[in-house]
Amino acid sequence: MMAGEEDGAAPGQRRQAVRLEVTLKVRFTLLADEETPSELAALNQGEPLRGQIRDISAGGCLLLSETDLPPETTLDMEITFPDDRQLAMIGQVVRKVPPPSRAGPKGHWLAMRWVGGRQEREFITGFIFRELNFRRQRGLT
Repeated sequence: MMAGEEDGAAPGQRRQAVRLEVTLKVRFTLLADEETPSELAALNQGEPLRGQIRDISAGGCLLLSETDLPPETTLDMEITFPDDRQLAMIGQVVRKVPPPSRAGPKGHWLAMRWVGGRQEREFITGFIFRELNFRRQRGLT
Protein backbone atom coordinates (compact mmCIF):
# COMPACT_ATOMS: atom_id res chain seq x y z
CA MET A 1 0.00 0.00 0.00
CA MET A 2 1.27 3.43 -0.86
CA ALA A 3 1.31 6.98 0.37
CA GLY A 4 -1.17 9.72 -0.32
CA GLU A 5 -2.08 11.05 -3.74
CA GLU A 6 -0.73 14.44 -2.74
CA ASP A 7 2.68 12.80 -2.48
CA GLY A 8 2.44 11.32 -5.96
CA ALA A 9 1.74 7.84 -4.60
CA ALA A 10 -1.00 5.36 -5.41
CA PRO A 11 -4.38 6.91 -6.25
CA GLY A 12 -6.92 6.58 -3.46
CA GLN A 13 -4.38 6.32 -0.64
CA ARG A 14 -3.94 9.15 1.88
CA ARG A 15 -0.89 7.88 3.70
CA GLN A 16 2.43 9.72 3.57
CA ALA A 17 4.53 6.56 3.87
CA VAL A 18 4.47 3.04 2.48
CA ARG A 19 2.53 0.78 4.86
CA LEU A 20 3.12 -2.96 5.15
CA GLU A 21 0.66 -5.51 6.52
CA VAL A 22 2.70 -7.67 8.87
CA THR A 23 2.54 -9.27 12.31
CA LEU A 24 5.37 -8.25 14.64
CA LYS A 25 5.67 -8.86 18.37
CA VAL A 26 5.92 -5.77 20.54
CA ARG A 27 6.46 -5.15 24.24
CA PHE A 28 5.66 -1.74 25.66
CA THR A 29 5.41 0.39 28.76
CA LEU A 30 3.59 3.67 29.25
CA LEU A 31 5.61 6.85 29.43
CA ALA A 32 3.70 8.37 32.34
CA ASP A 33 3.97 11.82 33.82
CA GLU A 34 2.16 13.68 36.61
CA GLU A 35 -0.88 14.18 34.34
CA THR A 36 -1.27 10.46 33.57
CA PRO A 37 -4.42 9.04 35.17
CA SER A 38 -3.56 6.67 38.03
CA GLU A 39 -5.33 3.69 36.40
CA LEU A 40 -3.05 4.06 33.36
CA ALA A 41 0.10 4.64 35.41
CA ALA A 42 -0.71 1.43 37.33
CA LEU A 43 -0.28 -0.55 34.08
CA ASN A 44 3.48 -0.03 34.41
CA GLN A 45 3.67 -2.31 37.45
CA GLY A 46 5.52 -5.55 36.71
CA GLU A 47 6.23 -6.91 33.24
CA PRO A 48 5.92 -4.80 30.09
CA LEU A 49 2.62 -5.09 28.25
CA ARG A 50 2.54 -7.17 25.08
CA GLY A 51 0.83 -6.77 21.75
CA GLN A 52 1.20 -7.16 18.02
CA ILE A 53 1.89 -4.68 15.28
CA ARG A 54 -0.46 -5.59 12.42
CA ASP A 55 0.81 -3.02 9.94
CA ILE A 56 3.78 -0.68 9.98
CA SER A 57 5.14 2.36 8.17
CA ALA A 58 7.81 4.97 8.77
CA GLY A 59 5.02 7.16 10.19
CA GLY A 60 3.42 4.74 12.63
CA CYS A 61 1.68 1.42 13.04
CA LEU A 62 -1.53 -0.39 13.86
CA LEU A 63 -1.17 -1.90 17.32
CA LEU A 64 -3.31 -4.79 18.54
CA SER A 65 -3.27 -4.62 22.34
CA GLU A 66 -5.01 -6.48 25.14
CA THR A 67 -5.03 -3.17 26.99
CA ASP A 68 -7.35 -0.33 26.03
CA LEU A 69 -5.38 2.91 25.81
CA PRO A 70 -6.82 6.38 25.20
CA PRO A 71 -5.58 8.73 22.46
CA GLU A 72 -2.41 10.69 23.28
CA THR A 73 -1.05 7.87 25.47
CA THR A 74 2.70 7.64 24.81
CA LEU A 75 4.42 4.25 24.79
CA ASP A 76 8.02 3.09 24.97
CA MET A 77 7.89 0.20 22.49
CA GLU A 78 10.30 -2.65 21.73
CA ILE A 79 9.50 -4.22 18.35
CA THR A 80 10.83 -7.65 17.38
CA PHE A 81 11.36 -8.19 13.64
CA PRO A 82 11.26 -11.58 11.86
CA ASP A 83 15.08 -11.85 11.96
CA ASP A 84 14.90 -11.35 15.78
CA ARG A 85 16.39 -7.84 15.58
CA GLN A 86 14.76 -5.48 18.03
CA LEU A 87 14.01 -1.80 17.63
CA ALA A 88 13.10 0.66 20.38
CA MET A 89 10.55 3.29 19.35
CA ILE A 90 8.38 5.88 21.05
CA GLY A 91 4.79 5.73 19.82
CA GLN A 92 1.70 7.74 20.62
CA VAL A 93 -1.89 6.54 20.33
CA VAL A 94 -3.69 8.63 17.71
CA ARG A 95 -7.08 6.93 17.84
CA LYS A 96 -8.90 3.67 18.39
CA VAL A 97 -9.93 1.89 15.20
CA PRO A 98 -12.54 -0.80 14.56
CA PRO A 99 -11.23 -4.35 14.06
CA PRO A 100 -10.48 -5.09 10.40
CA SER A 101 -12.87 -8.08 10.50
CA ARG A 102 -15.11 -9.90 12.94
CA ALA A 103 -13.14 -13.11 12.39
CA GLY A 104 -9.83 -11.48 13.29
CA PRO A 105 -8.03 -11.40 16.62
CA LYS A 106 -9.81 -9.87 19.58
CA GLY A 107 -8.38 -6.91 21.43
CA HIS A 108 -8.01 -3.16 21.13
CA TRP A 109 -6.91 -1.84 17.73
CA LEU A 110 -4.93 1.38 18.10
CA ALA A 111 -3.59 3.66 15.36
CA MET A 112 -0.14 4.83 16.48
CA ARG A 113 2.28 7.48 15.26
CA TRP A 114 6.01 7.44 15.87
CA VAL A 115 7.51 10.26 17.91
CA GLY A 116 11.03 11.24 16.81
CA GLY A 117 13.57 8.60 15.87
CA ARG A 118 14.82 9.41 12.34
CA GLN A 119 17.30 6.52 12.25
CA GLU A 120 14.67 4.14 13.58
CA ARG A 121 12.21 5.28 10.89
CA GLU A 122 14.89 4.62 8.26
CA PHE A 123 15.31 1.11 9.68
CA ILE A 124 11.55 0.54 9.36
CA THR A 125 11.54 1.86 5.78
CA GLY A 126 14.41 -0.50 4.90
CA PHE A 127 12.55 -3.43 6.45
CA ILE A 128 9.37 -2.59 4.51
CA PHE A 129 11.15 -2.39 1.16
CA ARG A 130 13.11 -5.60 1.78
CA GLU A 131 9.91 -7.41 2.76
CA LEU A 132 7.98 -6.06 -0.24
CA ASN A 133 10.81 -7.15 -2.56
CA PHE A 134 10.85 -10.63 -0.94
CA ARG A 135 7.06 -10.95 -1.37
CA ARG A 136 7.19 -9.79 -5.01
CA GLN A 137 9.96 -12.27 -5.84
CA ARG A 138 7.80 -15.08 -4.47
CA GLY A 139 4.60 -13.88 -6.11
CA LEU A 140 2.97 -13.06 -2.78
CA THR A 141 1.78 -9.55 -3.68
